[in-house]
Amino acid sequence: MHPRTWIEGNELWMRFCEAHEAAVAAESDVEIPRVRVSKIVRAADELESSVKQDAGIMQSLRELDPAALDEAGSDLLDTLLGRPMDEWEDDPADFVERYGSDGVLIAPAVYFAGVEQQNQAHDKEAGPYAGEYLREPDDQRQRLLHRVGGVPTTVPSVDRPDSVFLMQVDLLCLHDAFSWDEPIASFLKDSLLPSDGVLQLFHTTTGDSTTDPFLRGGGAQVLHLTEAQLRDRDDPRLVATDYPVSIPSPSVFPTFALAGHREADTDLAVSLQNEADRAAGLRGGVDVPTHRHQIAPRWSRILGLPDLSYGLDDGDRDVLEKELPLSGDDRHLLLFNLASDHQFDGVFGDAGRLEVWLRGSDLAKARFSEVVSFLRSH
Repeated sequence: MHPRTWIEGNELWMRFCEAHEAAVAAESDVEIPRVRVSKIVRAADELESSVKQDAGIMQSLRELDPAALDEAGSDLLDTLLGRPMDEWEDDPADFVERYGSDGVLIAPAVYFAGVEQQNQAHDKEAGPYAGEYLREPDDQRQRLLHRVGGVPTTVPSVDRPDSVFLMQVDLLCLHDAFSWDEPIASFLKDSLLPSDGVLQLFHTTTGDSTTDPFLRGGGAQVLHLTEAQLRDRDDPRLVATDYPVSIPSPSVFPTFALAGHREADTDLAVSLQNEADRAAGLRGGVDVPTHRHQIAPRWSRILGLPDLSYGLDDGDRDVLEKELPLSGDDRHLLLFNLASDHQFDGVFGDAGRLEVWLRGSDLAKARFSEVVSFLRSH
């Protein structure tokens, strides 16, 4: 799909395409004097600035299907539009206004992406468990106890559940990491998450609140280790783990849900969710696909909306209402949303996810004994 065909009947766009083609050709032609190349490139840059100020052209570019573009076309589109998550980081409110609609719902979440590491519990300097050994009060904001897989942080006063350890979030370091970013800091404050301690998730991984209603939480257990308890935390023990350990870097990007069945809304939401996962992967130091039409790995996250592939159906709502009855203006919140394929070896099924829900009133009071879990897969 040649760029000239992206927008028809627009003189400015055609002039830009011609200038852009000339600049690309000139920069690769060693026989053209560099002074001449600079003039050609400068002319293309001036037309690019004009294109970016043309609202009609920019809207037409946003409506293009990235999957229909080759690598060069994808690069050009990124140059003109920027990546959507760049817009999110510049101004989340403006992003929601631009992309949100009656058909596309948007809510922020904390993504956790990271590279698998060796399970070296005794490396106190640089291993994945180095933060466990930082126990001095002044070191707590540098401990970074975020973890996916591996072994959990343990304390003498709390028994470790017998089920599988999946993930933990260092709430103190999470809030501290984004304290300088006013929109994100406000989101975390309004999210009702505790401001400190470590939040841990354990699960049987063999059923959920639908298939195993006789198990509390459908097999999910959420623990909140307080700062007082963490001061006496144990040294990590190098034992066989259910899943490889990664130390993820948290990042806040939007999640998306559909409120209707319009194809255009579905295409937009899927594309934006892929961009969010791509951006989160980059933030976690992961080698992710470059171009828009390439599928990025899906990451585990807390808060936000359910995965686009699933969502809540009437049966799920019945389970939530039965297990977590609401009163007043209370509501059900998605606390954990774990991705199966990339970080947990597909244990939740093909393209599977594990969701853990609770009441907003319980989250506000740091009560995690009553939760509901759903396993999702195709």
